[in-house]
Amino acid sequence: MKINSSEIINNSKKSLVNLATQLDTVEILAFHEFILHSTDFRNMTIFKEVIKLPKTTSPIIYTIEMLDIEIKNNLIKKFIDFSPINKTKNFEKVRHSKHNDNVLDSKFLYVGSSITDFSSRLKNHLGLKGHTTYALHLSKWDENMTYNIKIKMYEIKHINDSEINRNLVEIIEQQIWDTLKPVFGKRSGLL
Repeated sequence: MKINSSEIINNSKKSLVNLATQLDTVEILAFHEFILHSTDFRNMTIFKEVIKLPKTTSPIIYTIEMLDIEIKNNLIKKFIDFSPINKTKNFEKVRHSKHNDNVLDSKFLYVGSSITDFSSRLKNHLGLKGHTTYALHLSKWDENMTYNIKIKMYEIKHINDSEINRNLVEIIEQQIWDTLKPVFGKRSGLL
């Protein structure tokens, strides 16, 4: 089967125009924010007592911000020490986020999104749930450091309450990622 390149290009343009049109009807709404002390996510029992996440059916874009900026470099050093050791493990390897070693002055550790289950995604990032999903897994490598992080959640909503296309969420997430330049994670790469 031969590929018609001009047809592919025209269809791609139509898809981008459609996404741009949909963006005209989307809002980014501050939804919820809270501060966690590192002792709040050392075990699931404490986490469940401390964290009460509001429910939403909308996609969420979230940021994880380091509040104790003076010890951020120490936290990053612990990650850098952990990462090569983790790669040599034969079992229970932690699939941790990529370290963006070219990012030196950002206070943001991570920018991400969740379409369905933010609570599970947050537990992965904190190191409370599993080890096979790519996430920060903070408590698996922070060596019980004492620090505070702020989680900010933003709802992505259509002004007419229609369903949000996953690509729209990723485009918005990517723009936030480009603005905040987090220390960990990767850019979505859509545009």
